[in-house]
Amino acid sequence: MQILNESEVLALLNAALAHAGAPPITRQTFAQSVRPLMAAPERGEARPLSEGRRTMWAYDGDSMWEWEQYLAVRAALIRRGEWSSKRPYTVRDLEDIALLDAHADVWDALLAQGQAGAERMSQRPDAPTLYAWGRRWQAIQKAAYAELVASYTDEQREVIRRMTEAKRQRRLCRERARWPEGGSGERGMVVAWPEEPPAE
Repeated sequence: MQILNESEVLALLNAALAHAGAPPITRQTFAQSVRPLMAAPERGEARPLSEGRRTMWAYDGDSMWEWEQYLAVRAALIRRGEWSSKRPYTVRDLEDIALLDAHADVWDALLAQGQAGAERMSQRPDAPTLYAWGRRWQAIQKAAYAELVASYTDEQREVIRRMTEAKRQRRLCRERARWPEGGSGERGMVVAWPEEPPAE
């Protein structure tokens, strides 16, 4: 996992916005609208390193490409008038755009625009090529995982089930300890109670 600080994340996101011809996202907007989505349990891409008003955050750099694509396409749709500038930032829009290829024509146009405007300085792959490679590797990863799961014995499936459940229960313990009333952070999600682990 590649760990980034907030300045590095903002630099990546604002480069994507600049590519789409959009103004940069401010730290205030990022902290209010984007970071809570990254920190949501279903994403888990941001975690606090300290408590208090000046909390430091660490970010998972491996998934930042999804946010770059989402923000660039969002900006392009707003510029076209297809989306309102007041449309909330949501995980649903992020995953629709970055993972399910929603508005793929907009993204392809942005890539083509980047290709047309960039001068090839070396034989190394450019950003659009790397994005295309990334999608192909993602498809290979999914296919390999599906093949692996299909090869599991019943005993192996049971081991994986226990590992997955232990990870989920551990997360619930951590979140319930942090939010005793059950509300998870700024989004107000209700955190379930964990189960007591079996005796050692």
